[in-house]
Amino acid sequence: MKLPILEAGKGLNYTLNFKNASDGSRDEVLQVYLASRFKDGSPWSPDISQPLDISDSNISHLGMNAKITILPPKATIAGSISVNNPVLTYQSPYEATFSLNSLASQGEVMNPKMHLKIPAGQAYVEGSASLVYTGNPTLSSATENALKNLGSLASERDFTFDVSEAMGVTDFILPKGATISLKASFTPECETELTGIRYKGELDATNIYGQAAAGKGRSYTSDKMYANISNTYTFNTTSSLTTNAYMEGGEGTLTVTISRQGSSAEELSTEKVQILLPSALEINGTISYSSSDMTGVSGSYTTTGTVDNNVRTVLIPLPYAAIKADGSHNGLGKTITYTIPVKAAAFGTDAYFTQNPVGKVEAQVTSDKSFDASCPPRPATIGEATVINVFLFAYDAGDKKVTAGTDYDVTALTTG
Repeated sequence: MKLPILEAGKGLNYTLNFKNASDGSRDEVLQVYLASRFKDGSPWSPDISQPLDISDSNISHLGMNAKITILPPKATIAGSISVNNPVLTYQSPYEATFSLNSLASQGEVMNPKMHLKIPAGQAYVEGSASLVYTGNPTLSSATENALKNLGSLASERDFTFDVSEAMGVTDFILPKGATISLKASFTPECETELTGIRYKGELDATNIYGQAAAGKGRSYTSDKMYANISNTYTFNTTSSLTTNAYMEGGEGTLTVTISRQGSSAEELSTEKVQILLPSALEINGTISYSSSDMTGVSGSYTTTGTVDNNVRTVLIPLPYAAIKADGSHNGLGKTITYTIPVKAAAFGTDAYFTQNPVGKVEAQVTSDKSFDASCPPRPATIGEATVINVFLFAYDAGDKKVTAGTDYDVTALTTG
């Protein structure tokens, strides 16, 4: 670009507008030079259709040299899952909302999705689903049919809230600062897990160039929902952890104390202490229990639990015979304390935990109950559960050689 003659002490301001025509896969660098020929006053007619040749003999002065780096706008996807009623009543409908947003995004988000886990026993109410978005779009028949055909209620089912499909378009683009939601109603049936359920979702999206958006792989859950079941007795539960943060190999101790409340009329027979842990936390030895209120109620229990969908479930039967032998009204008002050693496994190569480092440790007492007279008994939560948040942090822990007096960077593997 050729500038007019610039008089001494004067200035010129120029605004340059660019359009990024690249594929967005890398930073684009612009180099800006100011060059002039003023040594003999003769005219200079540089070829402005070509890049500046800074070795041109006509240049007598090479001034400012500025480098401008243009970064592709970062696409970021986030989401949430909510329900309008956390209390599950047999065959009584409630509404679940699955939301995707670009509120923290610098650029547009393309093809946003939420890969969902629909809990067992939750039956979709046909025709109840709708989209919440600008212009009140109509939900596509493809998404409605997918909800109507989730499969057997006996187990957790997969469903993807694919915004492009739900809108009936190809490559839907969510503008930055926008939110789109899918609302759908469900009824809880006999197959409902009575120890509590959560809807779970994992995010997926790209930027407009087809590259993975920030937030892809991050997981969200609804609040825990519990069945509305009447009991003549409950258990108070308290729990604590010696540490809430774990690196790979880190150890801690979970302490859970339970106490029966309410009626003492029913003998204990199917009650268990249920512990839910992130599967990256393992049981590190033997679980022990004792009571300062009941004679003979002490012992140990060995289990590693079972793992499903990144959750470790540990079930510990109550010492029924010892509680009854103590003669304290089936344990009414008495306490039992469980000591559970835990250790963090090597989880740095597990994409789920590096993307989702905050987990939950839950403790509760269960007993076999029926959701409805028409339903077979299954484990149900008796009383309130306790929840403790834990943080799992992984880093590159391989052997390193460093020289004294030099810096050494630790590479964090945890990104969520």
